[in-house]
Amino acid sequence: MSRLLSLKRNTAAAGSATPLKQRELDIGISDLQRFQRLFRDHLKYVKSLLYRMRVNENDQDDLIQEIFLKIWKAQPQFNQQASWKTWITRVAINQAIDHFRSQKPEAATFEETDFAGDQNRYSFEARELAEKAIASLPADLRAAFILHIIEGFDQKETAEILGVPLGTIKSRVHNSRHILQKTLNEMGVNLES
Repeated sequence: MSRLLSLKRNTAAAGSATPLKQRELDIGISDLQRFQRLFRDHLKYVKSLLYRMRVNENDQDDLIQEIFLKIWKAQPQFNQQASWKTWITRVAINQAIDHFRSQKPEAATFEETDFAGDQNRYSFEARELAEKAIASLPADLRAAFILHIIEGFDQKETAEILGVPLGTIKSRVHNSRHILQKTLNEMGVNLES
């Protein structure tokens, strides 16, 4: 993460050489401070979304930088009546989906998860199997499932974030549940009691 948004380190006096990213953004010190605050306030949330979308840890720093630069550059188009969280979620999820689309199918695999804490063996295994099953979903279904089921956005908000019709979200959530149930059954987890 040390190279992530190296803009923080470069608040040199006017007239001195500036880093490439800062020149590309063409921002002043007050804008830089606003950008840093935006980054600091929303970094944890964006990282959480990328983790849930199962973005490979090696790709997260670059993707986070792309997300925040996109958010910063697109601020003039931000609808002031909308929620910042909804808008940031939309940018982050769309960037993650684009990232998955740009990969070869065999490269888009899940990575092993290291869970911390005192969990009993059963809950650890169940959570690990659930995470693997979610990771196996296609990116579009995974995004709808994570936003609606895990993050708690209602279906209308999920549709707005992903920029698709409400009916598409209903279908994606239904299909993701069906696929997850089938995948977990194949893994030996019986969801029907």
